[in-house]
Amino acid sequence: NVGIGTDAPATDLEIRGGSVEANSGGGGQLRLSSNDNTITAQSENLGTIEFYGTDDGEGTPQRGGYLMMAAEDPWADNSEWGTYFRVYLTEGTTEGSRLHIGSNGFIGMATEFPESELHIKRGSTSTQHVLQVEDATESVAAGDIMVRLDFSGDANVHSALAKFISFHDNGGEIGYIATSSDGVI
Repeated sequence: NVGIGTDAPATDLEIRGGSVEANSGGGGQLRLSSNDNTITAQSENLGTIEFYGTDDGEGTPQRGGYLMMAAEDPWADNSEWGTYFRVYLTEGTTEGSRLHIGSNGFIGMATEFPESELHIKRGSTSTQHVLQVEDATESVAAGDIMVRLDFSGDANVHSALAKFISFHDNGGEIGYIATSSDGVI
C-alpha cells in the first residue's frame, strides 16, 4: 500500500489531506494536469481515470471504462476555462460516452452534445423505452404524485408554454400536449 500524507494507508493508494485550503475541507486531493505550456485547445483531455479488468485468465488487461475531463472550448486570456466531464463505458466490446456533463450544466445520456438541461438519446438498435419512472412502494395512495414538473419559479410559465410536451419522429413534430392560458393541460 502507498500512502501520501499517511504512514498507514488502508488501501492500495490513500491520500490524506494536509492543511485546510478554501473549499477543500481538508480532504485528500489528487491533481491530473497537462505537462505542456501551450494554450489548452478545444476538447483537449485534462485528465483521465481508467478502469481495467481481465477476461482471458492470463492477466491481459481490458479497459472497462474511464472518466474524462476535457476543455469545452479553447482556453484564452487567462479568463475562460470551460470544461466538460464524460463517463465512458463498455457494452459488449463497444466503448462509448454514456454520460456527459457540460460547463453549462446540461446533462447528456448517450449523447456527447446535450441540447437541454437533460438530453437522453435512445440508441438506434434499442427496443427499450427512453425514460422509466418506477414506483417501488407496495401501494399507491390517492393523491400520490409519480412525476412532478414544477414551474413555480416562473409566474408566467403557463402563458409562456404553448406546447407542454412535444412528440417528434424523423419528419418532425407529430403531436403535442398543450397548456391553456390558466395552466390547464
